[in-house]
Amino acid sequence: MKISLKMFASIVSVFVLLSLSSLFYKFIVLKDFNVLFNVDCDPSSEACFINFDDCSETTTDDDCAYPYKVISISQYLIDSKCQSDDGSCLLNLCESDSTSCDIIYCTNNESIDRYEIYDGCKS
Repeated sequence: MKISLKMFASIVSVFVLLSLSSLFYKFIVLKDFNVLFNVDCDPSSEACFINFDDCSETTTDDDCAYPYKVISISQYLIDSKCQSDDGSCLLNLCESDSTSCDIIYCTNNESIDRYEIYDGCKS
């Protein structure tokens, strides 16, 4: 009985170590995950999200509203193609290879729910 319990514990331990190793390889070595970035958006031509977090009681919403769109892009792609931290590199990557990233506008309710974006839309 003790031998079968030790064998069972050993097998479970091996599976746990294998799964942790595969997660480490996927997320740390391959960087196989997406990150979200808020980049500038033109409300006159695009459906933008609006962030009112920087508003105080003395300013109007139009003075402090920040229009943005969201980009979901692979961390590996950012590390291999972008050396700067500005949004222009991300936008250029999305325009040149649209399969590698998603641009999320305020009109796509499915994407808003999927990425849990809680800011309002520019009407």
